[in-house]
Amino acid sequence: ILGDRGARRAADEAGDAGYRTSVPTRDRACYRERKMVVSKQAPSGVEELFATLRSYLPEDRVAGIREAYEFAFRCHDGQLRASGEPYITHPLGCARICAELGLDGETIQAALLHDTVEDAGGQSRLADLRERFGDRVAEIVLGCTDTDTVPKPPWRARKEAYIAHLKHASPSAWLVSACLLKHLLARLPVQAQYAVGSLLGGVTGLYGCGL
Repeated sequence: ILGDRGARRAADEAGDAGYRTSVPTRDRACYRERKMVVSKQAPSGVEELFATLRSYLPEDRVAGIREAYEFAFRCHDGQLRASGEPYITHPLGCARICAELGLDGETIQAALLHDTVEDAGGQSRLADLRERFGDRVAEIVLGCTDTDTVPKPPWRARKEAYIAHLKHASPSAWLVSACLLKHLLARLPVQAQYAVGSLLGGVTGLYGCGL
């Protein structure tokens, strides 16, 4: 929801500059045709995620989550976090928190895919998700999406609208939103975490689910 610099921007209300950099190496519309061996490029935490999943989900569900991870990996190829890390490390971190909570397979697929509509394709990407992963996964992702337009609306107005939207989101979208926010906030100094919580108001109520 926030993004790395977005969370920092909430702490100091420093405007609406973009919070991701994109390396224009390929046309992302062609990601389906790229024969990328994801396992050889996997960031830290991937195998830990799947070890956790295998502890409580059947293998066919785990295989479906790996497909979602590979799909997200390709969609975010070339996108970077403010830290310089590959952007996929954020949805991966969100999914790991979901797995630690023992959430179901479709919710974890959505956690891995939660930024693909907002940052990697808009409505056409949402249609891809429906076709490949089903309506429930697509609806959870949509519930975690604050815009599907380019250019994006101004940052603060967009986040305030998203907070209002969460009141009507599904429980699964709330859980994924809580997990991704937890992952983002964990990377900020304590003072910034309080500032973000103050700005976002109702979103901090997500922690009522025990996160």
